[in-house]
Amino acid sequence: MILLPALFALALLAVATAWCFRSLGFPGHRIVAGLLVGILVGPSVLGRILPEPWEATWVGGAEARVALDKADREHAAWRFAARASSTPPSEVAAASQAHALERQPLLTELESVRSRHQRPWRAAVIGLALAALLAGITVSPRRPGRAPTRGGVSVGCWAGMVPALGIWLLASGLGSEPFAPGTLLLTAAVAVGPWAIDPRERRIAKHSGGLDPRTLTTAARSATMLAIGLLAVAAMHTPTGWASWCIAGIIALGLLRIPVGPSAHRRLRRLRDNLLLPMLSALAVVLTDVVQAAAFWPILGVMIFAGDGRWLGATIGLVLRGSSSIRTAMCGALAVVDAGPAQLVLVALGGTLGLLDGTWLTACLAGVLAIEITGPFRRSLHRTMEEPIS
Repeated sequence: MILLPALFALALLAVATAWCFRSLGFPGHRIVAGLLVGILVGPSVLGRILPEPWEATWVGGAEARVALDKADREHAAWRFAARASSTPPSEVAAASQAHALERQPLLTELESVRSRHQRPWRAAVIGLALAALLAGITVSPRRPGRAPTRGGVSVGCWAGMVPALGIWLLASGLGSEPFAPGTLLLTAAVAVGPWAIDPRERRIAKHSGGLDPRTLTTAARSATMLAIGLLAVAAMHTPTGWASWCIAGIIALGLLRIPVGPSAHRRLRRLRDNLLLPMLSALAVVLTDVVQAAAFWPILGVMIFAGDGRWLGATIGLVLRGSSSIRTAMCGALAVVDAGPAQLVLVALGGTLGLLDGTWLTACLAGVLAIEITGPFRRSLHRTMEEPIS
């Protein structure tokens, strides 16, 4: 199948680009490189330069589409001739109805052929999402007595609820069905917590925000549980909720903690950041025309709520928990923002299983992009906001 070598070539290109970006010190190389490659190889650029070869390689169903286009052209020519010969309206209406009936099996065949053609792409996305998730949740063996903290539950719930509510209101205001699976998947994407707090983020939060790493870990897990709950609601609001249940089950793996040694943990993190995430981000966007799907308000809303909204929610949770000052709470809450990889996995699965359309998929990927690029800025902001230690 022609799609398999194309997928392999795309994966290699994404990994090579990520390596170049990392060598240049480009922030967010693990996801930014893949998204860039996916956009260039996808319909946004390559699909416009070579539309027919691109469609044959990535979309499939070229022959079925030609048959459908032929039927549409013949009907359009007949309608033009009918207007010129003053054909009775009843006969025109009957011909249009017959054409609609003729198109239906052709459309069904086109969708079936394209679905079969894209099976390797869907399998690759789901496989990479699982591998990236399992590589991301590995941690060193937990020391005895390190139980979750109740304060971290509050922080995580606030960090997930504030952006989820904001996106839910935005999507509903833009015409999306409030309890549709796609809308609830959006809220889950911005609510989901990081797989594991980055060691640098933990150190900074502990020294400048006075936060126990257990609090941050519990907060991340609590936000993920909130996202799983939203996906469960989405599954219950549709007769065929298998896609939502499937995504919820995969994301639930993020609540696990696989004990590995420090050296294995470092190797798995490198595997995730240098191989799995670049390939997953490229495959997530390669079939989406981001130029045509981009919409200002969805992109702006997701970028604000996925980053600043999560930060605001975590800050509220820390203040209510009893942090010494708002400044300390704001500083410590920055560590909970680093949820780009988890959000990428959720969005990639949603797009692959048909729960997200191109507009919201593009907006969510823009939110992931913003989180990744602003990583160095967050750490710089940590240092700027750091209170002197007496």
